[in-house]
Amino acid sequence: MSSARLMTIVVGGGTGFIGSRLIKTLRNEGHRVIIVSRTQALLSGGRTDFDRITWEEIKYSGFPKCDAVIGLQGTNVMWPFTKWEDVIGSRVDTTKQLVKSMSALTTPPRVWISASGIGYYPPHPDKEYDEESDGGSGDPLSELCGQWETVAKLPEDSPTRHVTVRIGLVLGREGGMLASMTPAFSLGLGGRIGSGKQWLPWIHIEDIVDIFMYALHNDSVRGVINGVARTQYQIVSLLNN
Repeated sequence: MSSARLMTIVVGGGTGFIGSRLIKTLRNEGHRVIIVSRTQALLSGGRTDFDRITWEEIKYSGFPKCDAVIGLQGTNVMWPFTKWEDVIGSRVDTTKQLVKSMSALTTPPRVWISASGIGYYPPHPDKEYDEESDGGSGDPLSELCGQWETVAKLPEDSPTRHVTVRIGLVLGREGGMLASMTPAFSLGLGGRIGSGKQWLPWIHIEDIVDIFMYALHNDSVRGVINGVARTQYQIVSLLNN
């Protein structure tokens, strides 16, 4: 059953590539969006932005009443100076805080959409995975995703619908993987890694936003969704195209 009513939606990590596009879509539909970020934003004249709260605020003061929570927070693993402990903490610790805070609400949200990565499935040269495939172990990225999904689980008696989106490599001109690769390739420094036969489970930014919107509005959607395109490419094929 589709839910078309206007909602108050809390979005963790709403300033990133996916989050900013998703928030624009949500607000265009008329929803109120409250962003959880590391710092508070000020409007013109020094006024507080009441549609933005900090992680410290929800830790000590609780969670705003809302209809839905979407977790997209996480340091970009492709940034060259990112520390692995920051990659873990920015996903696992913040997700724990979201779950703890929303679970403490007298009226819990109707839906909780948590992000994970397609790296949940360990890399394999020819194995195909679906939402039922095993994962969450075997290499550091898989273990991170497994830990991330574990802390995102709600108590068994929670009335909140939970959806997990395992996000692939997001492509778009304004950010994501392409934005990280373009400078090197424009200087003639780009190239394949190793054999180039590694698979790139990609998805376009508009499609991943559509998946989150679908999970938000359809009450029958629960469990895991793999956020990747139907057609996948190996690195060498993608570079040749």
